[in-house]
Amino acid sequence: MAELTEQRRARLVELVVAALRTADLPVPIPAEREENYTDRCLAPLLESVVNATEFSGLMALGRQGSLMISCNLLAANFYPDLAIGFYGEPVMAIEVKLLRDAQRQNSIATAIGQGAVYSSRFIKAGVMLIDTKSRLTDQQVIDATAEMDRLGLSLIVRRSSRTEGLRPHPAPPAPVD
Repeated sequence: MAELTEQRRARLVELVVAALRTADLPVPIPAEREENYTDRCLAPLLESVVNATEFSGLMALGRQGSLMISCNLLAANFYPDLAIGFYGEPVMAIEVKLLRDAQRQNSIATAIGQGAVYSSRFIKAGVMLIDTKSRLTDQQVIDATAEMDRLGLSLIVRRSSRTEGLRPHPAPPAPVD
């Protein structure tokens, strides 16, 4: 059995976050639930990234078939929307929230809180916010990404475009020499 070294874990997280930030993804269907969108669009993407690593023992976990690893806090069980395990051990968890008109602040707070809960059991945790109304600016996303990085959480923000699909997560501006 090959070992999932710290270097391999870091590379895996990098690949997963990059794919979720940049892959061609459709906009959620109006009134589509987070669980349905995750199962329809995000879980297959995660599975393809994990499978492409060709690293024995890694498995994309989700509601469709694979047993999900839970986290328990204050006598409550929390289950990530997306996760990766290595021979059953928790490696990475991602909480997904759709930001619509109503309850945006609550959805953001809940996602970040759940990401923090997952970081208690998983080696790496992340939060994916899908802004269906495209209200967040590039600068807001860049600033929030830096803040979440400081907290140890990966932030993935995708916003609806005016044409089709979700816009990629914005990259910070290149440093000026």
